[in-house]
Amino acid sequence: MDYIERRTEKEYAYPVTIGEDCWIGGGAILCPGVTVGDRCIIGAGSVVTKDIPSDSIAVGNPAKVIRKNDRKILCKSFGNVKISCTFASLLKRKCTGV
Repeated sequence: MDYIERRTEKEYAYPVTIGEDCWIGGGAILCPGVTVGDRCIIGAGSVVTKDIPSDSIAVGNPAKVIRKNDRKILCKSFGNVKISCTFASLLKRKCTGV
């Protein structure tokens, strides 16, 4: 390869698309061209090689969907009073009593 050709900028990567309200664990690797849907959780150290659908939890190497996530999750419980939050409200730290 010619030294002038080596110095020119070339882009070989594909875009990675990450949806809204996604949580991606530390050390996770997203391969080129992967799409992660809205409200997904990617486990720490996971290697995402294929698209992950919305509202799902994916872990492992290669990352596999281990379960679908319902939109409401239980975030805290105080005695008989349960407080539930949606992913968006968890990010904003606003929970509503149910």
